[in-house]
Amino acid sequence: MLREFTGLENQLLGRVIQTEKQEMELERTNLVSGIMANRRRMQELERNLLYKLTTVQVIQKLLNSVLPISRFSAFNSRLTGGQL
Repeated sequence: MLREFTGLENQLLGRVIQTEKQEMELERTNLVSGIMANRRRMQELERNLLYKLTTVQVIQKLLNSVLPISRFSAFNSRLTGGQL
């Protein structure tokens, strides 16, 4: 069985190894599967990290817009003696 995603060189190598030693082919197949799984996991982790970084940036922007208001309110409260 030829696998398109591994490239022609790997397909031919797989054929040679398969005829020579099936154990090696199984190990190679498992390694390729592991590599693909790790790449998918890495992409998932990258997306998650980008989402979290974006969320932190949004929170920072919100805090930066709220903080001056709360400082003004505290300053105003000290000036008026806590009375509105």
